[in-house]
Amino acid sequence: MKIEVLQEKLSKSLNISSRFVANRAQLPILNNVMLDGNKTKLSIYATNLEMSAVISIGSKVTTSGKITVPSRILTDIITNLSPGNVSLEAEKEQLKISAGSFNCNLMGINASDFPNVPSVLSKASFKLPYDLLLKALLKTLFCVSNDEARPILTGVLFVFGSSGLTLVATDGFRLSLKKIPFKTDIKDQRVVIPKNILLEISKLLKSDSLNVEFNEDSNQALFQFEDIVLSSRIIDGEFPDFEKIIPKSFEVTVNLGKEGFAQAVKLSSVFARESSNVIKLTIKKDGLTVSSESEKAGTQTSHLDAKVEGLTNDLVVAYNFRFIEEFLNVIEGEDVGIELTDSTSPGVFKDPKDPNFLHLIMPVKIQG
Repeated sequence: MKIEVLQEKLSKSLNISSRFVANRAQLPILNNVMLDGNKTKLSIYATNLEMSAVISIGSKVTTSGKITVPSRILTDIITNLSPGNVSLEAEKEQLKISAGSFNCNLMGINASDFPNVPSVLSKASFKLPYDLLLKALLKTLFCVSNDEARPILTGVLFVFGSSGLTLVATDGFRLSLKKIPFKTDIKDQRVVIPKNILLEISKLLKSDSLNVEFNEDSNQALFQFEDIVLSSRIIDGEFPDFEKIIPKSFEVTVNLGKEGFAQAVKLSSVFARESSNVIKLTIKKDGLTVSSESEKAGTQTSHLDAKVEGLTNDLVVAYNFRFIEEFLNVIEGEDVGIELTDSTSPGVFKDPKDPNFLHLIMPVKIQG
């Protein structure tokens, strides 16, 4: 392999691919990226066996070929070179790097040992509205579970139906649901995509086109945008029946301003941090009070004006303040809607500006 490529493009691509390389891998080749020079492009392959990336950049290819080299060393070298042309030449299991007065030889491993990583999508692929998907990921990824003991909850459920796509995520204590209305030929398909690959897509996706493929034979999800192809395993298992979890009816509705609510929650968190993050929402006919207490620090209350409907007696519900904060951080409107039944049933939090989004939070049991 013998190619010339711009340092700026190569550095950017290596910094992306390095996030897909395995850390402390038992197989040494998983610490490497594969460089594949062919025709008019250089393709960089990286994988940790859970998710993979193939990034292609334009280059002058004199001789085609492949080699794998340590990702961290190559990235550090290329990043510290000056902008301009970089020459890469592979002979057997060694990569020669030249740029201006700089020359080095980097030991590698034969590319034939590198895992098979998908680099193209098939005709079964389809387009997703990228801008709507990014907004949906913002409103669901934050409540994906990190508990590896329940792997099915470490991803986002994609539900395709006649009206479009629904994204659902839950960690067992809260649940986010976001609908994306669009025309699709895919009907009644459900897949759970791991959080990590979706986080990478949300960071990298700036294109106006996103192609997606779910390959049942390899149990992989593939995403293509610009000159990047990302792939990940699909999580096996039965996702919780979210439709049964979401209340079909409620007794009390509360509507209040987001800014004041967010400030009250933030103030109550000062004491709540020493009391298992628990704050209390007390709903009365004239509004809502946010309170918290700590045996060591003291107590705090903030009263907020709110429109309350359906209330017969004062209602006190306790929540983890972080769950409410994270919900407030992703909504777009200036108001918040809360739907409640009693102090032990899930509370449904809504953004009146986005009828296709809801967030459910389980209350904390309190004494008395």
